[in-house]
Formats: sequence, structure tokens, C-alpha cells
Amino acid sequence: MFEPLFRYGPSGEYCRRRRPSFRTLQNGGIAAGGKTITLHIRPRMTWSDGAPYDGRDLVFTWKAVMNPRNNTRLTTGWDDIAAMELRDAHTVVVHLKQPYGGILGIFAVGGAGYPPLPAHLLAGLSDLNHARSTRGRSRRVRSC
Repeated sequence: MFEPLFRYGPSGEYCRRRRPSFRTLQNGGIAAGGKTITLHIRPRMTWSDGAPYDGRDLVFTWKAVMNPRNNTRLTTGWDDIAAMELRDAHTVVVHLKQPYGGILGIFAVGGAGYPPLPAHLLAGLSDLNHARSTRGRSRRVRSC
């Protein structure tokens, strides 16, 4: 848990974590016009409970961040996403409202970056503010 798609290196560059390669115009990962980005999640990744870690978790996280019922600290960058399309379990196509050079930063740590959340555990909840802890107790999540 809490493993972002990217981490930042010592010079501020993106370091691969959960993804096998970086998206660029040259490799087709960023479409001409800069409004569509294709992310490939590394296959065979799992959560600590053995459930698959894949694109469904990223799409779920975006929906959770943008859900007004959740106490979310920031939506900056996430609110620039018009839609996320799950092409297959390991391919997520991010459609932006307008080109946004900092979009990859929300998939990293810091600022409004949130690590992917486990959809298999949380998707059935109407909001995440009362999600049960691993000890079975309900915890109220407070906004900052």
C-alpha cells in the first residue's frame, strides 16, 4: 500500500516504480495535442493480500479523489482529468480536459499525489470516510 506509480529522483526526474516505461510523444504514450496519456501498469503486481494491483486501482483512486463525499485534501491535477478509460487490466488511458504538463506528478508522491487505493477492498463503499481499519474498527477520516 502507498506505492505510487512514480517517485522522484534526486534531480526531480521521475523514477519508475509500478510502470515499466515512461510516456512520451515519441513512443505514443502521449497523444498529439497532449490531452491523452496512456499508462501501462506492470503486470503480476499484487497487493499485500495477494489481490492484483492493476489499472482498476488507478481508475478507482481518481473516482475516490473526485467523489465529493470523501474528505479529500486536494483535487489539484485530478480535476484536470475528464475521464479514465480502462483499456485492459494493465492499460489506463487518461483523457485530460486540456493539456497539463504536471499530470504525471499526481501519480507520484507529494502535493496532490495520492497512491493508488485498493479497489478490491474499497470500491463497495459510498465514501471512504468510514472505511473499516484492518483491526475491524471504523475510523472517521478528517479533512485538513
